[in-house]
Amino acid sequence: MTATTGDVLAGLEDGAREVLDANWLGGSTLPSRTLYPHQWSWDSAFMALGRSWYDEERARQELRSLFRAQWADGRVPHIVFNPSVAEDAYFPGPAFWQSSKRSSKAPRDVETSGITQPPIHARAALEMHRHTRDADGSRAFLAWLYPKLAAQGAYLDGPRTIARPLPTLSISPPERRVAGLSSFCAIRVSSATSSTRFLISASGRRRPGARSGKARLSYTLRCG
Repeated sequence: MTATTGDVLAGLEDGAREVLDANWLGGSTLPSRTLYPHQWSWDSAFMALGRSWYDEERARQELRSLFRAQWADGRVPHIVFNPSVAEDAYFPGPAFWQSSKRSSKAPRDVETSGITQPPIHARAALEMHRHTRDADGSRAFLAWLYPKLAAQGAYLDGPRTIARPLPTLSISPPERRVAGLSSFCAIRVSSATSSTRFLISASGRRRPGARSGKARLSYTLRCG
């Protein structure tokens, strides 16, 4: 007997719920129990959106857990470390970042990374609200979340903006391997009179070239 499209979709939905529920820790969801044993920023946004279709309270708790680790400058760290996880379970871990010791802007009660990820959380929260079955609870959650989203946006539009209208560009070593890119990537930011070139190695080290002027800029990425 051939399965119908409805049967296949129902099976995928059931499987997705099983994965999310199996990885629920009581306040957030693990992206992977072996590869990613902490809370990741944009993983939490996607998982909260998916979970919101059948468990709205846990979906909101996913984002509450993440944004309680927001820094004083508005950044949302890309990792919130679970203190019960062994240090060698993931590198770079909390001993590498030492966020609470190295930065006065980092939260004191939780260890995090010092970098951020794409700000998809506002869109996730909006979509969660659009299909909510608990309008009052959703509005209360958004009232709590909105100032944090605004602070996140201000951080990205301020300290993280190099030269308008350039976007922020980041390629980590694991992402380069997945994409089939080589060990070195060059980012060239150019204007009519000058340019800036960076070679970024797999270790994350940056070697600057000539500095750019303040003319209108464009950039290209070349790996090889």
